[in-house]
Amino acid sequence: MITFKYKIFAPRPPAVAIDTLGDWQGQDFLLLEYTEDLQEALAQPYKIAAVPVGYNTPEHFSFSSALSEIDFSKFDLVILSEIEHLPLDQIIEHTLTAINNPNYLLAVGCFEFDLPDNIIYRPWWIFRHMDLNGETKRQINNDSKEFLFEALLGQKRPHRSFVMAKFQQNPDLLSRSIVTYRNVFGQDSSAGPHVMLLPEAMSEMLGGNELLWPYVSPNLNSDWEVENPYGNGINNQISEITPWKIYDKTWYSIVCETLWHNPAPNVHNPGIDSPGPFFISEKIAKVMLGHRLFVMFGQMHILKFLREQGFKTFDSIIDESYDNCDNIVERFTKAFEQIEYLATCDPVDVMQKTEAIRRHNWQHLYEYRTIRKNQMASLIFNRIPDQHLYDSPSKLPELKEDQLIRTQWGGVDK
Repeated sequence: MITFKYKIFAPRPPAVAIDTLGDWQGQDFLLLEYTEDLQEALAQPYKIAAVPVGYNTPEHFSFSSALSEIDFSKFDLVILSEIEHLPLDQIIEHTLTAINNPNYLLAVGCFEFDLPDNIIYRPWWIFRHMDLNGETKRQINNDSKEFLFEALLGQKRPHRSFVMAKFQQNPDLLSRSIVTYRNVFGQDSSAGPHVMLLPEAMSEMLGGNELLWPYVSPNLNSDWEVENPYGNGINNQISEITPWKIYDKTWYSIVCETLWHNPAPNVHNPGIDSPGPFFISEKIAKVMLGHRLFVMFGQMHILKFLREQGFKTFDSIIDESYDNCDNIVERFTKAFEQIEYLATCDPVDVMQKTEAIRRHNWQHLYEYRTIRKNQMASLIFNRIPDQHLYDSPSKLPELKEDQLIRTQWGGVDK
């Protein structure tokens, strides 16, 4: 089994916010040894450091005053992890410039087109959620449910408010679902002309009525809420827990992803969107672990991106052409029409027809994690000269073509 001969300099939580070495550890590789002693690491014949992006930026959650004082140009290889949706140009400006080392590897949490060979996309939040919730297969009950949809909308954002307004337009559907839109998660303060498009559409939908925010469905029994592993009450940390009891009570899920438009909007027409960059979070992991059929409120081509990663969606049951809409309001209007359509269907029949898709997505989560993590570990070992590896052939063998998940995403179909 191939492994590195020496210890990697890798501060681990709680000393740092992100376990970079753990992030890069392959599923099928021996655990890499590490040290948090800088001088011990620098004494190694081949010196590797593993640090989070943002370690040197005071306003970043990964900032470390101790790490920011280290000269990383002394290392032979630096591996870095970014877990959110920070644009690559900002990572280059704030972190890669600071390490002053051309021999680096970077894992990013947000997919951008045309990533160079030393940068790999991996959905950190999906893998994190699987680690916390997905190691034991859970019995899924699809025989009888009390309610149609679950929509746990989280932090107040324009696309989630749009969904809430649509529910208000359809009180019968709202009464047959479990919907929460709480104020304990705060609200997004993003500004810009693209942000104002949805509130304008919502104002027309609501006809002068106030948006129901905060809102907790009377259908929700408090016993069905997830238990906060970090303290009492409902707060951001509950996003790390799959809401199994609510899944047991509802047939379908509504997913409002973190990103819902291209962050670089069309300056000539803010209502016209374009695909990417793509950020998929624990919200996707939840519904796939739970064998759920879902309707997505996210970026243009987010469903296509999921299919490119090997997952399956539900275009055999609902009209997923909304994913191709470059008009933001139209995209979300068409998506909600699929919710209303599903409300007219026999849910038992829908579950039977989508069983293979939902089962595939659950299984592919684990295959995808293994493949991606092994790709990351392979990037490390292929950078290290052979004399610093145990049991090494000249280089690691390439993964078979049918094992590969493409890191580059080509083609835009509108």
